[in-house]
Amino acid sequence: MSNASLVLCILGLLGSSCALGSPPSGGSDSGVALSSQTVPLAETIPTAVEPASDEPVVADSGEGAPPSEDRDAPTELSTDPDITYAPNTCYEPSAEGETATEVDCTRPHTVEVYAVRDLPGGAGASFLGLEAAIELCDEDFTRLTGVGIGLATTMRRSVLRPSEETWGDGEREVTCFVVFPAATTSRLADTDPLRSFGLVSLYGMDAGDCFSDFAADRTAFASVSCDEPHNAEVFVDVELPDGQFPGDVALEESANQFCFGNNFEKFVGVAYEASVISSLRSRPSEETWQAGDRTINCILTEGGVVTESFRGSKL
Repeated sequence: MSNASLVLCILGLLGSSCALGSPPSGGSDSGVALSSQTVPLAETIPTAVEPASDEPVVADSGEGAPPSEDRDAPTELSTDPDITYAPNTCYEPSAEGETATEVDCTRPHTVEVYAVRDLPGGAGASFLGLEAAIELCDEDFTRLTGVGIGLATTMRRSVLRPSEETWGDGEREVTCFVVFPAATTSRLADTDPLRSFGLVSLYGMDAGDCFSDFAADRTAFASVSCDEPHNAEVFVDVELPDGQFPGDVALEESANQFCFGNNFEKFVGVAYEASVISSLRSRPSEETWQAGDRTINCILTEGGVVTESFRGSKL
């Protein structure tokens, strides 16, 4: 894989997993990352969240750019297996998106190496593919941020890992990248993956949030003041206690209790049955519960754009 292809891979344009080397002819070691979703209900946000494609992008084993001895000279991303990456190194893609230059993480950047790990297994060990690499990267993402990657929909994770070919040559290193939606001067560990870059994750909504681009097929929304044009407003957020997954039936009942009835009438000023406003519900699924999702949200929408809160509107 050329430097250009690696940058496209890291940025998610060629998938979210990059393999060093080529798999056997006709073979593949693709896998699936955590798929986070809310459970569709009547009047519930139908937001099944598909993971970024993890179909491996196969790298050739050609020459890569060697690391520069002059640290002031630009260092570009490379898939040369002799080049290793260090955690807490940051890169900024070129305007053309074909190369990325290493920069100090206090300077604007959109890509960060947040972890470098080794897969287990000595000489002759069975090949560990994409799923094992993803598991390592996701562990470190959660350790740094306190949030499961499946809930961090304001940013994207990408993985550079051994292919079956380089595994046979002894390669075990996995490099974990995060791609931010815009340039930042902060590290991942100092960034809230649920609420950052003017975006709010589906799993990080708070009561009082208003969004200008809310849609059922999105998992992160542009946050605006409720006196600015917006098409959705969060009026309830309830944090559920930790413990075992309560079950779909129990969570449906809780969502109904929080999003309709007294809560709706107290906020809007009229009963739900008499209102033109829809109340949409978002609650944990069993899968997102495992990733740390504990919140029930209730979102109001009239189907168009408004410029004030629905609080007391009596619509």
